[in-house]
Amino acid sequence: GRMSISDANIGTDNSTQIILGLDSSPETLQFWPYEFELQLIVTVGEQLEITLLTENRDDSPVEITAALHSYFNLSNIANIAISGLENGHYID
Repeated sequence: GRMSISDANIGTDNSTQIILGLDSSPETLQFWPYEFELQLIVTVGEQLEITLLTENRDDSPVEITAALHSYFNLSNIANIAISGLENGHYID
């Protein structure tokens, strides 16, 4: 079970997108006993977008929770703004 590049492309807005995939395997089933497919989609353009998709491919229902913890080297925190969370529910 290693993540591999599933696809890479250039968008109509000149953004670059790479899709990394991981499917369940005998190795992953030792740690997570369910069949699954995972995709990490990273799009770099005027904005950075990171999307994590999971699909349960098992016969049993599975509750899946996930969090992406991205750490970026910033020159000065005072120059940073986060937008798009106005209608979301989150804990700070």
